Amino acid sequence: MLKNIYLATTSLSRINVVKSNNLKWNCVPNLFEEENAKTNLKKPLSLQDSFDYTKMLSIGKARSIENYYKNSIIIACDTVIFANDKVLEKPKTREEAFMMYDLLNGTLQSVITGVSIIDSSNNHYKQFNVVTDLIFTDLNIERQQKLFNDGEPYDHAGGYTLGVVLDPITQIINGERENILGLPIKEIIKELKYFDKKVNDD
Repeated sequence: MLKNIYLATTSLSRINVVKSNNLKWNCVPNLFEEENAKTNLKKPLSLQDSFDYTKMLSIGKARSIENYYKNSIIIACDTVIFANDKVLEKPKTREEAFMMYDLLNGTLQSVITGVSIIDSSNNHYKQFNVVTDLIFTDLNIERQQKLFNDGEPYDHAGGYTLGVVLDPITQIINGERENILGLPIKEIIKELKYFDKKVNDD
């Protein structure tokens, strides 16, 4: 693929996935007013709602910058966690973060990422979801406190990202690890082949 690729993110976790895979992608901020987009949504969200919800937010992020990067591929993601029939997003307070940690301890959770990819030269686009199911086997209070202090809790759905605190107690049931970091890189690279084909067909 000869076109430049722009990932609409400032998330350090997503940026580190790009770097660790040696991808020459440009990571740039999106201009999407995410909180405004959430205003009229019905709550609580069901599991099926969360699939549509994350795709809605990811396309908003991608569309918000497509006019700034002509003849390029724009990628955007949005991630939530679904556990105990609840959708968990980024905590807003310390109390909310620890409530999420208690909920996630020993509970089967689904990390759901909505992905949108746009070709800004012709408006071809694709949307899809990627799911990773996992369990934290022993997220005790000591780990919770360390996770909160070290893990940038307000920047991540569920108040966490993988790392030295969680890796020893994370049991992935199915799906890819990078999706837990907010960027399901294997699936995205697979879907980018669609845009190569469209270039050749057009």
